[in-house]
Amino acid sequence: MYFNTLAYFGFFVLTLLFVASSRKPGTALLLASAGFYVVAGWFDTALICTIVAANWILIRYVPNGRMRIAIAVIINVGILVAVKYRVFLTGDVSADHPTYIDNVLPLGISFYTFQLLAYQIDFTRDETLRERRLGPFTLFIIFFPQLIAGPIVRARQLLPQIRRLYDGKRRTLRLYSYGLALCTLGLCKKVILADSLAPLVDDIFFFGPATMAQAWTGAWLFAFQIYFDFSGYSDIAIGSAYLLGIRLPQNFRTPYLSVSPREFWQRWHITLSTWIRDYLYIPLGGAKGIRIRQVLLLLLVMGIAGLWHGANTSFIIWGILWGCYIGLHRLVVTTKTLFPTIRKMRTNVLVRVPLWGIHLLIIVSLWVFFRADSSADAWRYLGVMFHGPVKFSEHAIITFLGSICLIGLHVLEARGLSYISRFRIRRWNRPFVWGFLVGFCLWLIILPSYTENPFVYFRF
Repeated sequence: MYFNTLAYFGFFVLTLLFVASSRKPGTALLLASAGFYVVAGWFDTALICTIVAANWILIRYVPNGRMRIAIAVIINVGILVAVKYRVFLTGDVSADHPTYIDNVLPLGISFYTFQLLAYQIDFTRDETLRERRLGPFTLFIIFFPQLIAGPIVRARQLLPQIRRLYDGKRRTLRLYSYGLALCTLGLCKKVILADSLAPLVDDIFFFGPATMAQAWTGAWLFAFQIYFDFSGYSDIAIGSAYLLGIRLPQNFRTPYLSVSPREFWQRWHITLSTWIRDYLYIPLGGAKGIRIRQVLLLLLVMGIAGLWHGANTSFIIWGILWGCYIGLHRLVVTTKTLFPTIRKMRTNVLVRVPLWGIHLLIIVSLWVFFRADSSADAWRYLGVMFHGPVKFSEHAIITFLGSICLIGLHVLEARGLSYISRFRIRRWNRPFVWGFLVGFCLWLIILPSYTENPFVYFRF
């Protein structure tokens, strides 16, 4: 059930009415979330029920300690590997093709597996996070707005809010109003921007770029397609949660305005990058030890991050290349003898703008591995980007200049979110504003109803 469909709109309105009218909003929301997942199919439902039951038994009956964490890791990671990576590891189908498992991958398994692992580790450190009641614990895992593709929520962020719902407490009008605004913004990103860019990107990557300009245009457009698509989903998920009285963490913060790889991952898919940092990178040693060890650890961790996105070599290469970029950047900015002048001038706007431009071109180049059907196709595409024919037609120039303007939308988005977050309650408490936002959401959903455009990250 995609967020940009009338089916989801109808389901969500019924859920909102059901939860608002219920004396037990927590139980009502649990039933709605269960119904949402049942639509995905019997296998998906049986699998998530099995995983939730196994983890709850561990929480209730296995003593706290390393043994319980080890069992939790074996169960959750083992199921994820068996379901998502079995074909990739056994070689039954070409491991270099990203689409062979899309149709059988259980809904949201990569996301709720990470969420469960984080919970098992967190409550070992903080006993107050232990949830002995099956209802709140299950809702923490299957809360439907963030179940499919995140945000990956920590127990300390979500579980106290679920407990308040089970106690019958509800939120203020400001929370609902802000949620409706976020849903509208997310639908605009998805329907107006991402879905408009998708056909242009598909044509270039399917037929292959003929010139350097076309190759760069395709990569640039995909960089913004996946951003508007995934951040649009995140906005709808967070907005839907707000309307249900739940506050979810921010997942994107204008990542293409970053000037370094580290800053990019502090702005892109924030809940995933912080999960990797807190539960993989730091426990394995982090920035400790000699520099070559730090770089090798970055390659390992980012390779795992790439593999998490999909069971094919192009995602692994994408992650490893990101590890190389982060490691190289760290060597430059932490070395006292190398490039001391650059290190001192990084705060100067005349230096930051060129660094931002170079950094953005590297990001766009790396996205090719994420979009190409195989790693071989990605290398060929990159060959055209850097060594292809230099031919500029009028159409190519117009398309390229138009794609450059997308960065302006990125800046406007940052300003718009800042304005929405400061919008006063009395301005929202008007029937006209509410009616306009609801009507605009309906228009955005009905507009592309002749075709189905799923979110890119739904297949992860």
